[in-house]
Amino acid sequence: MYILLSITIVSFLGICVIILRHLPRVQALSPEEFETQFNASTPLLETLRQKILIPIQLRSKKIWLILLREGEKAVWLLRIFVLRIEALLLKIGHYIHSKRLKHNNNSNPSKYWKDIKEWKKNNTNSE
Repeated sequence: MYILLSITIVSFLGICVIILRHLPRVQALSPEEFETQFNASTPLLETLRQKILIPIQLRSKKIWLILLREGEKAVWLLRIFVLRIEALLLKIGHYIHSKRLKHNNNSNPSKYWKDIKEWKKNNTNSE
């Protein structure tokens, strides 16, 4: 917030300095000279159009091609990122599926679990 405020104040002070620097020359002009120079100057919007808009229009094809190329790169990178995420999710899905099948398929337990079950049966029968 303070940076934005300080930039605004410095910009306003710079504009004031530029205007006040030329103010004595304008006050020294007679009304007829002031009117002729004012009428001879081009409007601000026309000057902006000639110095900014027309050069951009001349380079617009190059700029458009550059923007399209950068957009294409961004789309390809996004596609690669999405495919990597999809592959990771597929691996996680297969992992979860195999765990579920392993827990559902207790008909063939390992030798260790068979020993544990027999020990429990024998232990409960002996008591």
